[in-house]
Amino acid sequence: MLLVGLGVTGAAVVAFLLWRNMDVGVETGPSANLAEAFAGGPTRLVYADFDDGKDLLAIDLDSGETTELGELPHSGDTHAAPGSSWVSIVSPEEFDGEFRPVLYVFDVENERTESLGIADDPEWSRDGSQLAYLKPVDESQCRDDECGGALIPVVVDMETLEETELTEAGRHDIRAWAGDYLLLENEDQVGAPVLRSVSLSGEVHDLPLDAIDLWGASPDGRFLVESGDQGTRFHTFVDGRIEGSGPEIGIPEDTKLGGGSFSHDSGTVAALALGESNELEMFAFSPLDPEPRSLTTGGEVSTTDVLWSPDNDAFSFSRFDGSELEAVHCELDGDCEELFSWTRGIALLRVE
Repeated sequence: MLLVGLGVTGAAVVAFLLWRNMDVGVETGPSANLAEAFAGGPTRLVYADFDDGKDLLAIDLDSGETTELGELPHSGDTHAAPGSSWVSIVSPEEFDGEFRPVLYVFDVENERTESLGIADDPEWSRDGSQLAYLKPVDESQCRDDECGGALIPVVVDMETLEETELTEAGRHDIRAWAGDYLLLENEDQVGAPVLRSVSLSGEVHDLPLDAIDLWGASPDGRFLVESGDQGTRFHTFVDGRIEGSGPEIGIPEDTKLGGGSFSHDSGTVAALALGESNELEMFAFSPLDPEPRSLTTGGEVSTTDVLWSPDNDAFSFSRFDGSELEAVHCELDGDCEELFSWTRGIALLRVE
């Protein structure tokens, strides 16, 4: 399969012109990048090394020098908040002979650790001020690092640690934050799972998009990305509802986007997709310019986190070359370079 649809012709031109006439500007203001999460310079990649401990490290993206920042309190699935000094850690721990996931939050600046109990699927809000997760009704339904059965979507305020339950218990999965809305996949009904938006006040909207086809949402909450059997495109998202659609994004027909993310300012997406050689490449594109631009090779695995710089002009990600993982850093208007490689135990957390 070849990379197709990079130009827009025919009916696609009409769709593109309609899209351009909609209010789809990408300026977001200061809320997209609030507090600096870690002390230090603006050009380093922060990561955790769990291979022989729980070390928190940073590599300077200019000099290549590595600095030890401290130690995390637990090992497990770890993610840094995009705009604060918190990180979330889901650590399997033993309860009566069974391992169950315990959700911890750790403030790197003052080394404060809080346990949020047995929980699953944490997802940081755009500024790191809130953390959403799933709380099990029956904790015995949790095994290792995930929970089954009925789950309650919860949002915790990171300033007060006050928890708010958004909806009733059900078979939920958290898919993404879209501004002030949480996107949930629900499997309680017969048939395909339903994609829903839920506000912090509990307002719920069912969305006309197959849950399996939601790729992601912009931090400012104005765009959703669909990638599935009906193609790959942006949708405008207003007050918890889908209000319009853009032209198809030019990735190969009958394929989907792989791992990636929006930039903090919601202006650009970096994501893996198949390229002209039928191999994975890292592409960049935007709501106003949906023509993908290849930046570098993508390795052999389509799942990866993309960590954007505070200025939204560069990002880091990991790729698998067949024998080991590599940390790669890309400038949007420049080159990509390999920073270091590993075989196990590394979690990339954020670029600052």
